[in-house]
Amino acid sequence: MIPHRAEISSSLLGAWRLFRMDADAMRWFNTSMEGFWRSFFAAVIALPTFILGFGYHVATLEAPPNLVVVVVVGGLAYVASWVVFPVVAAFIVRPMGYGSTYVPYIVARNWAGGLVALVYFGFEILVRIGLLGEGISGFIEFILFLVTVWYGWLVARVALETTVSFAAAMVIIGTVIDIFIAYLLFAAV
Repeated sequence: MIPHRAEISSSLLGAWRLFRMDADAMRWFNTSMEGFWRSFFAAVIALPTFILGFGYHVATLEAPPNLVVVVVVGGLAYVASWVVFPVVAAFIVRPMGYGSTYVPYIVARNWAGGLVALVYFGFEILVRIGLLGEGISGFIEFILFLVTVWYGWLVARVALETTVSFAAAMVIIGTVIDIFIAYLLFAAV
């Protein structure tokens, strides 16, 4: 199910408004079950960022692996990066009493992920064309990472309607999953 352009725009606007700590940000998301499934379209928005970053990594290897291996392993890792956390989160949030806010959380998290990917894409382009030097790009990347972690916490806090510590736990779990998938990906190529 591909969302209509209006839903994509509204969802990305909701993600932006959530970043700006707008109290009404959640109303911009389609938090129905259809909206849940359509929110995974954010993976399509984020795909160029993944291709750029992973492609650059592969291009810098001394002995580049077979292209088929790169595409298959990269594709599987990319899909896993969008699917594993929602599955794990379902097993965590429901027993903790957040079952009613699980769908809005994943919807907001997915669209926020699309928004973050757009920012990282712009950053990666600036680095690759040489507008940002190595020293400043490393600093900016660190700041982007911190902002992304804070934003993930904010999304969890608002969308799950939960405590500070439970939102932090969700971010930690998501980060550990992402690191594990990235480790498997880079170990495979």
